[in-house]
Amino acid sequence: MEGLSGAGRAPLDAQPHDLLRLRAGELPEAEAGAPLPGWARRALERAPWVVVRRGCAAPGGLAVGIRGEARRERLAARVRPEQTAGRVTPYELAERRVWRGLPRLGEIAALRALDAAADHWDRLGLVWGPAGGAGFELATGTPVCRPSSDLDVVVLLSGRIAPEEARRILDVPGRGAEDSRLDVQGLSPRGGFALAEYARGGSVLLKTAQGPKLTADPWEA
Repeated sequence: MEGLSGAGRAPLDAQPHDLLRLRAGELPEAEAGAPLPGWARRALERAPWVVVRRGCAAPGGLAVGIRGEARRERLAARVRPEQTAGRVTPYELAERRVWRGLPRLGEIAALRALDAAADHWDRLGLVWGPAGGAGFELATGTPVCRPSSDLDVVVLLSGRIAPEEARRILDVPGRGAEDSRLDVQGLSPRGGFALAEYARGGSVLLKTAQGPKLTADPWEA
């Protein structure tokens, strides 16, 4: 499957987990200002996509991450909107059910699990989408998921929910039959947090552009 084209260049309000397609010949700048390592250049030649991350970029820029083949190959970088040719959000991937056309669906448990999860979260009226390796593969067509990969998902939660509502979101029917772990991140206006951690009650670690913060209320941190 070929990667999705997106539409237009990425706006400055691109959100964490959005995937940005780079224009031909454009390269991000490593956050540390050093030259891009060889693995990063090869990864961008194979799939010219970066993922928006939380962080403070220079004015007029976007904080992004470069994904290599190995788990240790991750690099913080920054791009300018004019360097990008399009954007795909996790929510578009879910709405289009992109995984149903993926040739590797039978090999990857995390991708197969998306169908049951999609029906459950749609019934709950959630705005959600695949992120992490699953999101990257679905958006770019580049095989990065392994049979043991987790299923990373983001759920937009603009308004406060109770822990029992979080538990209901996580209670995906039939998930135990799939050989993959489900990692759901709630996204409040203040940042991202593990929904399973919030469902247990107590404080959660909230990921913000200024760094992680421990809070009992991820909507008011």
